[in-house]
Amino acid sequence: MKLKYFKDIVERHLEIKISTPSRKFEYIFARSCYYYLCRKYTKSSFAKISSTLNKNHATVIHGLKELPYILKQRKDLKETFNLILAEADKNYIHKNTKMTIDQLI
Repeated sequence: MKLKYFKDIVERHLEIKISTPSRKFEYIFARSCYYYLCRKYTKSSFAKISSTLNKNHATVIHGLKELPYILKQRKDLKETFNLILAEADKNYIHKNTKMTIDQLI
């Protein structure tokens, strides 16, 4: 899956452009969600993920470390994060599951 796919999911749910250079909390949270999806579903390096948003690889690492604390403190954002994750899961499994007839039986 392409990284742009995950970027689109996050942007659609949070209604912002995550590549906007801003330190506002809503952008930080959105980018952290994006980093999480990219690491969970792809084998992309921190450098590759960071380059899609004109960030440094250390920013990706920091965003991933902070995400659990954000979700613990903000229950409303945890619900949003779970919706984003559910959509990514659903579409990822649907697009990447190729079974033969014999496997289905």
